[in-house]
Amino acid sequence: VCSSDLFVSTNEQDALWQDAVHRTSVPTDLRQTLTPAFLTGEYRTIVLSMAEQTLDSYLGIKRTGRRVRLNRPQRAAVWTVIEAFQRSVRTQGRTTFELLAGRAAEIVEDTELRKRVPTYDHVVVDEGQDLHAGHWRVLRGLVAPGPNDLFICEDGHQRIYGERTVLSRFAIETRGRSRRLTLNYRTSRQNLAFALGVIGDQKVVDLEGDEDTVAGYHSAFSGPIPTLRGFTDIAEEMRFVVATIKDWAGRRLSPATIAVLTRRTSEQERARLALQDASIPVELLQRDRPGNPKAVKIASMHRAKGTEFSRVIVVGAEAGVVPLDWVFESQPDTEREAILGRERSLFYVACSRARDELIVTWAGWRSPFLPTVM
Repeated sequence: VCSSDLFVSTNEQDALWQDAVHRTSVPTDLRQTLTPAFLTGEYRTIVLSMAEQTLDSYLGIKRTGRRVRLNRPQRAAVWTVIEAFQRSVRTQGRTTFELLAGRAAEIVEDTELRKRVPTYDHVVVDEGQDLHAGHWRVLRGLVAPGPNDLFICEDGHQRIYGERTVLSRFAIETRGRSRRLTLNYRTSRQNLAFALGVIGDQKVVDLEGDEDTVAGYHSAFSGPIPTLRGFTDIAEEMRFVVATIKDWAGRRLSPATIAVLTRRTSEQERARLALQDASIPVELLQRDRPGNPKAVKIASMHRAKGTEFSRVIVVGAEAGVVPLDWVFESQPDTEREAILGRERSLFYVACSRARDELIVTWAGWRSPFLPTVM
């Protein structure tokens, strides 16, 4: 069991990346590109995919899927930054989940060390779209290629973590062996159509490197059309949320089947206080246990991933929050498309948590991600 103190937090990692850039001889014209987000993505997608963690390997590897081109001198400069970052983490006697995945991959790929590691005939992988190169190297090392070696489920439209990758880079061949699942049992036809409208014409790539189309997607059942409600101020929005949940409670719906989802902690706290003031039992969604069956659940959009509820209210869906404006700050233009894609996918995840009834609210200007409800 690893202590949480062992891992460097996201904010600490950002600071260490920035420090590594400043402490190394990075060309001036490259410094603006080397943001913490870019460097983290470069490490997850490219460096972790390399069997040999050397400058020569980095200079020679194809950087497929990376939006910023790097020539040979620029790659050499980036490598010095990566090494400086790794030294800083080691000096603290700590690690990151990415570094840990890289070490695990080295162990399962080492002829001698792998003898001490249990291997498997079959492995089932869920949420494959959110795994990075280190994860795939470990999985490939744990199960040898063969019939039914890896069963992988993935949905590129729900890629809210990490960067896209192609499985063939890790000796995981899925071409000609994969199938698209198009029948949705979790959410109504109307909610599914709305969620797909959130994605819009955004190009989504699957783990084979092909465009992940939504053609043929359909639901097994029907329900009410999603409700979109804009308000002049936050107080009015919260009064609507309270009144709606009271109405649902009056229909003898189980409170645990109702969820309020938000992009930010501030909206989450606001909804919690409004519901508590109205004497409505509420709790933050529990990660490792079912929680109170008599309480309405409140969660961030990220935390809601992998869950489902009968009725969902997504609050605070206004411009500047969905997508969240500050995540674009200090990011190069080349990263904006990827960030925007993750924000759109996150909103898609939130809207697709509702099985029967979906309501989306905002105060002020509505989110540009909101599709038109027919």
